[in-house]
Amino acid sequence: MSQELRPRPDVPDGITERLRGILKTDIAPPNDIEGETLKEEYLTEKYLK
Repeated sequence: MSQELRPRPDVPDGITERLRGILKTDIAPPNDIEGETLKEEYLTEKYLK
């Protein structure tokens, strides 16, 4: 059973580091899931507009 992969959307250079920097300023230290969720929300908003 093979799964068809969607092409990865173009992500602006440095967005992952920028999002990590934003998350590091939160009171509670973020985990990878929070970072991935934030990145996913950013991409969703960008591509649905």
